[in-house]
Amino acid sequence: MITEIYIPRSLSLSRMDKYLASGWFRAGMLVYKSEIACLEGGVWGVINIRLILETYEFKKRWRKLLKQNGQQLTYQVSAMDLTDRHQELYNFHKKRCRGVITPKLHDYFYGSSWTSDSVFNTYQVDVYLGNKLVASSFFDVGKDSVVSILGLYDDAYKDFSLGNYTMLLEIEYAKQLQKKYYYPGYILKNCDLFDYKLALGEMQYYSWKGRWRKWERLDEEKYSADNFLVNTDYLSTELLKANIDFEEVLNVMFGITYEDRICMNAPVFIAEKNYKNKDDTFWAIEYNDENQQYKLGIAYCWDNFKYLQFTPDFKFNPKYCLKTICYEKILIETASIEKIIYILKGTYS
Repeated sequence: MITEIYIPRSLSLSRMDKYLASGWFRAGMLVYKSEIACLEGGVWGVINIRLILETYEFKKRWRKLLKQNGQQLTYQVSAMDLTDRHQELYNFHKKRCRGVITPKLHDYFYGSSWTSDSVFNTYQVDVYLGNKLVASSFFDVGKDSVVSILGLYDDAYKDFSLGNYTMLLEIEYAKQLQKKYYYPGYILKNCDLFDYKLALGEMQYYSWKGRWRKWERLDEEKYSADNFLVNTDYLSTELLKANIDFEEVLNVMFGITYEDRICMNAPVFIAEKNYKNKDDTFWAIEYNDENQQYKLGIAYCWDNFKYLQFTPDFKFNPKYCLKTICYEKILIETASIEKIIYILKGTYS
């Protein structure tokens, strides 16, 4: 499975550690692991990273930042307690963010507006200039681990490098608690969107074979994203040769499944031309990396995440599909593109 999702009803600190050590991450009230991300107009391999705190020491530049900011700023660490000012900081964040967002910060953590119960052990670092809250970051604490979830700051005070500063404060707090690992999230293969995290220090990375490795071994890894792109591009080439009109689409909601529906799992797929303008169904093809076959089916768009919002780079980019793709009928699963073309040419007969 390239993506797995689980909603825990309870979660011990040690269990949280095990999830993190196995490549899982938190989003709202669920935990998930995914080898692939759809961002920046492409499909990228996900590289989970972490610091080993026992041997970690702040670089000179970070010691300098901690000292300089400490002369003007104050901070406090506490259990998560969201205020209106935190929402204001989140509004700044939404303007910088790319992808899927929730309208309210509360929903980011709890998944909906009707609950404030959480199985996660979440804390926050609040940074003040005088009496004004200028930055906050949120992190989960496990038995041996701290994982950074979200960093917020007021754009008017970005000269303090507040995004870096709050991560440093999280690390400092984790070391005071004598935790073993600090998880700053993930970066993307061949995309530098999140590479700022690497400046924190020498990282380990998670191999999707199930182990943490030294950073210098990263070039040895193979990623499912590459397989999807290669095989989808090959399919596109053959469809062009057969004079079949189509669109290549980035599937933002890939990996989401439902018991009563057959949903598309591929992060990139081929769809009938102008599929978004269809009132009913359309044909679609995805590559299945597990059985190395293509799946051709009659599909439809299901708008089941209406509470979510999308940043402009997603919302106005025609390459993205922002709805769940479900199959009404599977026509064929095969490794033969020739069979797929034959079916399409015969108008599904």
